[in-house]
Amino acid sequence: MENYIESKNKFKYDELGEIVRSNILLFLINYKHQSKDQNIDESVSDTPSDPRIFEKYQLYTNKPYGKRVLKMATQRKDTLHLNFKHIMDFNEDLAQVISNNFFRVEMFIRMAAQDFIGIVLPEIVKRSDGTDNIFFISIYNAPV
Repeated sequence: MENYIESKNKFKYDELGEIVRSNILLFLINYKHQSKDQNIDESVSDTPSDPRIFEKYQLYTNKPYGKRVLKMATQRKDTLHLNFKHIMDFNEDLAQVISNNFFRVEMFIRMAAQDFIGIVLPEIVKRSDGTDNIFFISIYNAPV
């Protein structure tokens, strides 16, 4: 399914947005903590007590964003927090595009987060009534 932005009552394909979406998804799937910042995020260091989530938690030993999704599920949160410095370490060009075009690409970053959450823990993407849960992103450590 293609994604579009509204422009003068017509819909137009946003190639830049789709590029950001696919690259953010790659980032979320593949980013690993470097040894120097292994414990940089205290909020994801706690092991979950739910056995279903604990089993998946072991798959994300060095992958902080997989851990964050699992932590979100145990805490019933709906926001995935992204460290801009991690994005910069992963792909400087992507970080630059986000920095220069944030309002244009923010919805594509959210869509990538939704895709990633569906990969890590598909059972939290749908509500009990069959509608999709809505997830949000926050980006911190971004340049001012």
